[in-house]
Amino acid sequence: MDKNQIQNIFFSIVAIFILIGAGLQFFKNQSINASNPPSFDRSKNSNLQSEGSEGMEGSHNDESHSHDDHKNDTSNNVSSLELEHNFDHSDPKNQRRMGIFHYNKGNKLLTKKNWKEAIGNYQMALKHDVKIFEVYINLSVAYFRIEDYDKAYQTLQKLKTFQPNNPSLYYNLACYYSLTNQIELGKVALQQSVQLGFKNFQTLNTDPDLKNLKNNTAYNQWLETL
Repeated sequence: MDKNQIQNIFFSIVAIFILIGAGLQFFKNQSINASNPPSFDRSKNSNLQSEGSEGMEGSHNDESHSHDDHKNDTSNNVSSLELEHNFDHSDPKNQRRMGIFHYNKGNKLLTKKNWKEAIGNYQMALKHDVKIFEVYINLSVAYFRIEDYDKAYQTLQKLKTFQPNNPSLYYNLACYYSLTNQIELGKVALQQSVQLGFKNFQTLNTDPDLKNLKNNTAYNQWLETL
């Protein structure tokens, strides 16, 4: 083997290692910290971002709640199709990444009032990972908007099996009961939400989904105690 052949083999090996390193860096950059999905903060009341891991909380005012940053965005420079082709779906971490990708996409559609498309993406998110709990909250919101209250209720009941002490769960249940004129159950659900940590009391006076509850004397008396 002459000198030129040895050099060619050496450079080929170096090129292979460079390509492997670039590939690993690409997937690292696309990572969305799958072990820490987006979370809600009811204390904030700002507009949703147009990009990033925006999340909506509760059924009130579809443009009023957001996450503060883009840390978990999987949509930057990568399409759903690219994710589908590049990720190993047998890997639970990649399944979660795809789930959060569809969750983020659903949130964008929700802000644009594309309810049915948002629902489709939330359902896809849960197909990838049933334990992205924020999805259930936003999916129930989308069902409220198309007045499919039965599916909204079923969605919230599924979340209850995973997170029975989630204050957002009981808030949206209160909205469901209000929208379906089950006033006493709505009041009880909202009280449970507050007991579990719900603190955005101003929303209780402004959320249109709680309109029927506001017409109840006992509910208004309870509000005055907060």
